[in-house]
Parts: sequence; C-alpha cells; structure tokens
Amino acid sequence: MKVLKTCYINFLIIVMLSLAQRTHATHIRAGNILTQRLSDVKYSFTLIVYTNRPAVDAGVDDPTATLNFGDGTSSEQPRASKRLIRNDTYENIYYFEHIYPGTGTYKVGYTESNRNGSIKNISNSINTPFYIESLVSVVSGVSVLNNSPQMAIPPLDKAQKGKLYVYNPGAYDIEGDSISYRLVVPKQAAGVDVSGYFTPDNMTLNSITGDLVWNVPQEEGLFNVAFYVEEWRNGQRIGYITRDMQIEVLPSRNEPPKLSKGLDTCIVAGDTLIFNIEATDPDVNPDQDVRITSTNLPLNNPPAGVYRLGATFTNPPPFGKNPKGVFEWATKCEYARNQPHQVEFKAVDYPTDTTFQLADYQTLRIKIIAKAPNLQTVVPEGKGLRLTWENYNCSTASRIRIYRKSCDTTDYKQDPCQVGSEGFPGYTLLAEVPATQTTYLDNNKIARGNFYCYVIVAVFQLPQGGLSKGSDEVCGSLEDNAALLASINVDITDTSAGKNTIKWFKPLNLSSGSYSYKIFRATGINGTDYVEIGQPSDTVFVDEPLNTADTSYSYRVDVLFSDTIPSDPASTLFLQTTPGDRKVMVSWTMNVPWNIDSLKLYRKAEGESLFSLYKTLPGNISGTFTDDNLVNCDTFCYYIESYGSYCNSQYPKPLISTSESKCEIPIDDQIPPPPFLTIISQDCKDKVLVNRNLLNWTRVGDPLCNNIDHYNIYFAQYEDDELGFFKSVPDTTYIDMNTISLSGCYTVSAVNIFGVEGLQSNRVCVDNCVFYGLPNLITPNSDGFNDEVVPLDTPRYVEKVKFSVYNRWGALVHTQDNDINIHWNGGTNKDGIYYYVAEVKYVRRLRKKDELQNIKSWLHILR
Repeated sequence: MKVLKTCYINFLIIVMLSLAQRTHATHIRAGNILTQRLSDVKYSFTLIVYTNRPAVDAGVDDPTATLNFGDGTSSEQPRASKRLIRNDTYENIYYFEHIYPGTGTYKVGYTESNRNGSIKNISNSINTPFYIESLVSVVSGVSVLNNSPQMAIPPLDKAQKGKLYVYNPGAYDIEGDSISYRLVVPKQAAGVDVSGYFTPDNMTLNSITGDLVWNVPQEEGLFNVAFYVEEWRNGQRIGYITRDMQIEVLPSRNEPPKLSKGLDTCIVAGDTLIFNIEATDPDVNPDQDVRITSTNLPLNNPPAGVYRLGATFTNPPPFGKNPKGVFEWATKCEYARNQPHQVEFKAVDYPTDTTFQLADYQTLRIKIIAKAPNLQTVVPEGKGLRLTWENYNCSTASRIRIYRKSCDTTDYKQDPCQVGSEGFPGYTLLAEVPATQTTYLDNNKIARGNFYCYVIVAVFQLPQGGLSKGSDEVCGSLEDNAALLASINVDITDTSAGKNTIKWFKPLNLSSGSYSYKIFRATGINGTDYVEIGQPSDTVFVDEPLNTADTSYSYRVDVLFSDTIPSDPASTLFLQTTPGDRKVMVSWTMNVPWNIDSLKLYRKAEGESLFSLYKTLPGNISGTFTDDNLVNCDTFCYYIESYGSYCNSQYPKPLISTSESKCEIPIDDQIPPPPFLTIISQDCKDKVLVNRNLLNWTRVGDPLCNNIDHYNIYFAQYEDDELGFFKSVPDTTYIDMNTISLSGCYTVSAVNIFGVEGLQSNRVCVDNCVFYGLPNLITPNSDGFNDEVVPLDTPRYVEKVKFSVYNRWGALVHTQDNDINIHWNGGTNKDGIYYYVAEVKYVRRLRKKDELQNIKSWLHILR
C-alpha cells in the first residue's frame, strides 16, 4: 500500500506540473509596444499584454516582463498595473526607460513563451512563442519630441460566423504625424514568422483608415492577425508598432448594433463642432439595450486623443433601446494640423447571454484648418507693391506664403476642406516670409498698366504641418503717371540699314502741366546700357539705321515733368531660327511690360513671293516652334507678330509688335554615314616608283545640297596600330605623297556643317613594293662585266644590308654593312663556290615583322 500511495502521489505531482505548464503556455492573447521620446536619445516604452483570465487565475501570471531595446541591451521591469477589461481577459501594463547610444534605427521587442491554444490560423499555437516589436528612429540633436501612435481600442474583439466583421484600432498620433496600416505575418521571434500561419480568407485592412474588414467569418473559434501601425513624417517612415490581436468568432446568435454613419468633416480653428451620433439594434425579440461610448474617452482612465484637447461626449455614456450622444469640440488654432484628428465611437449591445455581446465601430475624421491670415492692403511703393496684413496670432505657424496672379480677380470662396491657394485658380507662389512678419514689398516684374492680386497663407512646421485657409484676395497697381510702351515693330530687317518703330501711350494720371519725352535705347533683350536717341514730341519714334538682323534692342521712354518719370522698358520681339533635317526650329523671346495674349507665325516658302499666316501660337514671351516635314535644301522665311494688352481697360488693345524676318534652309543634320574608301597605290610591276597613295571615297550627305563641311582622314603606320587623326580635306580625294614609305592603313569620316562627325569608313591598308636580289656569279677580271657583287635591279625601300660570305667549310671570308649595293669583287679569295647571307632591313612595312629579311644563296667566283 505504501508503494501504491507513493506512486499515486508522484502521478499527481506529474499531472499538476503538466497542467501548470500547459496553463502557462496558453495565456498570451494579444499585445503591442508604445514608445515616447523623452529627450534626445532617452525613450520610454509601454508594453501592454493581454492575458487569458482562466490561466492567470489558476496561478500563471507575469509579474515582470523583459524588453529588448534593439541595441544589444534589455531590461526586466515589474508590472505597473493589471485590470480586467472583460470577463475572460486581463490587461497588463509595464513601463521601461532607456538611453540609446546614439542616432540609429532600433527594433524594440518582447517575447513570451507561448500563445494560447486552439488558434485556428496558427498550427500548434499552444507551443508557438508570442513576439511583438516596435521600430524607433533615434535622431540625436533634434529637439522635436515624439510619441508613437496611441491605440484607443484593445486588440481583442468578437465576431459572429456568417456576419460581416469590422474593427478599427482607434489609432491617433498626438503630434499629428501621418499613420498608415499594413497586414503582416505574426512573429514568434525577432525576424522569424509564425510557422503554419495563414490570413483568414476575405480579410482586408484599409491602409488609410485602419478598418479591418472580414467578409465574412466562416468558422467559429479563435483567430490571430497582426498589422503594422506605421508613423510617417515629411514623407519618411519614422517608426511602427506591431499590433498582434485576437478575434473570437462566435455562433450566429445575435445581430450587432448599428451606429449612424458619420462623414469626415473639416472645420476652421476657432469654430465649434457638434456631432450627433445614435445607435440601433436590429434584434427585436427581445429588444436589446445598446451603450455608445467613445473609445478615446475610456472609463476610469485619463482622456485620450481629442478629449485631451477639450472635446466632450455625452456623460454618462448613452444607454437604452435607441441611444443618442453628442460630441462637441470648441477648436483652437493650436489644434490645426495636416493630418485629421480621429474620434472612435463604439456601440455595444447587451443580449441576455453577454457571451455573445457584439459591437459596431465608427471613426470620425476631423480636419482642423487654421484660420486665414487677414491681408489688408496692397499699395504702390516705388516700383513695387507693398502688402500689409494683420499679425497672425497662431503660435504654431512658422511661415507666411504669398501667392500672386495678374490681370484677373478670382472672387472665389474656398470649400470647407480646401487649404492654401486651393480654389484660387491662376495663383502662383511668389514668396515665403517668417510668420512674425506683417508686410512684404513685391518688386518682382511689377509693370504699370497692370494690376496684381494676392492671397496669403500660413504654413505650419512639422510635425503638425499643414496650411491655413487662404486669405481674401486683395489687388493693387502702380500709379499711371508714366508713359507706357505699346509696341515695337521691326520694319526693316538688315545688318546695317534696319529700322524699328516704337509707340507708347501718354500718362493717364499725370497732374496738369506740360511735359516732354526722352527716348533711350539699349542693346539686347535685357539691355542696361541705355543711351538717349531722341526727344520726340509725339508718341511714335523711328529708330534707324540699325542691325536688326542679328541684334535685339530695348527701349525706355522718360516723361520730363517736375521730375523724371521713366517708363517700364520693352524690347523688340527677337527671332532665332535653326535648320535641321526636313525642319526649321523657330525660337522667339521678348521682354515687355504688357501681357502677351497670342502670337502669329508667318512663313514664306520656296517659290512664294509673299508671307502668309502659318500658325497661331499661345501667348508667351519666349518659346519654340518646330516647322517640320519640310523639303531639304528649299528656303523658308519667317517672322512673328505678338498680340498683347494691359490689364487697365483704358489702354487700347491689341498691342501688336513684329519681329525681324529670318530665312533658313532645312538640311540633313543627322550623323553622316560612313564613306566607302578605295586606294590606288604603287604597281609593283612598274619600273619607276611614284611614291604616292591616291585615296578616293564616296560622297555622303544630302544629294540635293551638300551638308558635309569636310572629311577627316585617319592613318596608322602598321596594320595592327590604332588609327589616329591625319588630315582634314574638303573633297572626296587625297594624294598622300611620301618619299620614304607608302605603307600604312587609312579610314575616312564625314563631318557635316553642324560639326557632327560620322562613322569611319572601311579600313584600307597598303604595303611598299619592296625588292632586293643578288647574283650567283661574278667574274672579277676587270672587263667591266660582272666584276662585283651588286644588286640585280635597283633596290626598293631598302634601308640597310649586312652582307656576309662563307667558304664551303663554313668559315667567314667577308662581311660588310655599309653599302646596300655591296660592290664586292671577291677580294683575294680563290675561284670556287661560296655561300652568302644578306640581312636586308627594309624601310617601314605594313607588318613590322616583314621589315627584316635574310637572303641566303651561293656565289661562284670565276676569273
């Protein structure tokens, strides 16, 4: 019996240990890690873990937790709080602080031994570790503090089989950074995905709103999913939180409640937003009560999100058959930011069996836009316009942007969600000044006769970012107390006898009294070297003679009254043309104070005697038009008329100016093709050496008109050498005269009139016609015939010869290297047969190895 008792006790111990281990292994359900930058490289972390109540109550608990900071260090801290958030789940919170070694990106992670069991989409979940992480970007030396996004709704929820399921984490960012969402695979360790995991079918996550939609659950049980809540600033990701959540799919025994749909809204800072929300429940037998809460306003906890900024919601939370609540928020300028604020509402029903309790969520996105600055006046000051506005009293504004347009008022009111210059068509950014500034002088191309309208906008620095509403439009103009140039026409185009006609308007608002004019001219579109050219009594002046063909001019008219009042300068409309292959590119430019409304291009083609309107172009002070599909080698001439106006309707319009005329011949400007090269060199059968290479190649380019400026010849001395530039010639033939050597290789390329060089021709190589031969018999008897060893014919291209003679026993009897013609008479050697070797060195050959030749033969001396 004692043995049996002992065995029984041991069995109980083993069972209890096994149960304890199994219970401990099944208590982690969900969690996430929140971060906050405290100062420079010092951070705090909040670890929130959700545990299974039955396991915890059975004695499996986590009074401490260990966090790895991603820099090789970790810390274990005691639990700060533990509370029951629903009948089967505890929320556990742990706090950590850490100082990082410096700038960097760190993954902060938490690992616990095992998840709870029976998770449908994780195989063997009971033995799968639970791991979550958050990414922090540490930047030393930056003063802006930062919090990770906060979550208003716990990562635990219930769904029903066969019913559409929607969940939102209620994420919000205190600093106003952008938030995005992305589904990821849950992890069991750093960098290690959970094995055997699958995302439930038909589950999606909205990357902008964070709505997790499951359409629809088909199986009861527990499911885990994980997603990143990513934080962005200025287009750069600065961190993320991994939320690992658990969804319990229940049998379909209850219909979820329904919250009224709320539209996203915009509101100007300083206004009060009032939003009504109500809930209903479709269950009618029996009717069920519903409670509406705002998840950013948790019970028995500090308010979060907008409620930290003074927003309120009905208290106590609405409860009943058809509850209604009121959200109210008196906004302030400091709450304005680029990203909308989010408020989460939750409706929970109360069925008889609360195990099957369901919820509905609604997210209200509120974009708070800073009020518009108050632009007060735009008045003339010197040659510019002075803008003045009220001091912008929103402390978070950093800059004021100034937008401008001319000659047109908008009379437009922005839609509620439009910011900056949105809704003000035609405005362009002019300048940006500090938010503390209340005035700006615009002297950027302000011209008399025109009026200018302005809108100003406040800019907010990061992390809030964003723009205010645009101010009311305010317009202004310079005084009309000067002459206004009206047109400049190039009447005659010539390099020396050209003529320009200048016209202008009298001052509109010059006080009574007599005045006179002086007219000045400068060279160039933006010329400054003005010289007086006349004192006209009328408003027309003819300027001649000039080089109007190649030069543009600028003019100014001064009014001489009590003082001198200069006009705004204006230039001629200057035309430039560039020919191309079957085309002519026509460019124009001018600098005038009036507005260019349109342009007319006139053309005269080959064989035509008069210009005709060819093309109407948009009004621009400079531009380019390409006239293509032309016939190469024909002549085409052009000039342009500009049609302009001043904003002030008291000045007549149109204002017409004409350019000089220009003619061009379209010509092939493409890369020239390679010519084909042939060479006529020395005929080796000829007795007389000519010492020349005659190069001929095919003519390339346009067959109708020559577009080739010259040809480049390339040469290499040896067959294997790289070709180098040798000579440029204007035609398709060249004679290379060289009294030393004609061997070498040639190619030819064409260069067109635009300086573009084409590909090189085929490579042609030639060699010298070498010859050196010696006799086999000499009769040195002084009869003048065959007395000496001399070459049989005139040597060709021989530079040096070493001549050596041997007797029949191989003994050297004679050698010399000072005469290529040798002239050896046998010396004192007896008659008989001898052998010789002639080592011949030729002048440069095509192949270097051919420059040396050994000639071996016999020699008979016979006297």
